[in-house]
Amino acid sequence: GMARAALLALLLLQQADIDSSVAKGLKIDEQGRKKIEAKGKDQKEVLALLLDPKVWAEGVKRIDAKLGLWSGTFEIDVKFGSFSRNMPAWGDGKNGKGKVEIDADILAEYHKKAKDYAKQVKSGAQVVVPPARMDGIIWHELTHCFLSGKLPDWLNEGACTYVAGDPHFVAYF
Repeated sequence: GMARAALLALLLLQQADIDSSVAKGLKIDEQGRKKIEAKGKDQKEVLALLLDPKVWAEGVKRIDAKLGLWSGTFEIDVKFGSFSRNMPAWGDGKNGKGKVEIDADILAEYHKKAKDYAKQVKSGAQVVVPPARMDGIIWHELTHCFLSGKLPDWLNEGACTYVAGDPHFVAYF
């Protein structure tokens, strides 16, 4: 009765706290964003998916539910460009402070593959490795912003993949 109601109220407060913290703490590189949007429709679609604060807030909620790492801090810088790592995205930080770098050109290609995949599945085709989901990529990279860099790679990547819950990464490995 009473204890359950109090716990639910606390949980709802925490969820609202995450939403408002993410809304305030998500810092987007606007110049970079405009350059990417100018490249075309696929890039625009990808940015709409990647920059939705609800997706980031959902990521923090997943990080808290699965790893218990929410401490009330969210300060994430989001940058765009092509990075030497040749990866679609990259994240680093600690305790909810950090940066996520996004290669929107690579992700626009991923997005096209995801649309093709959806068509293939609809037509009954078997696909071994499903494409990476945009929200899964954000959740994965965001998790890196909550873990310290002192973890071994297998644990760091494993925790990020666990939070993302994206079957692409499992099938890929």
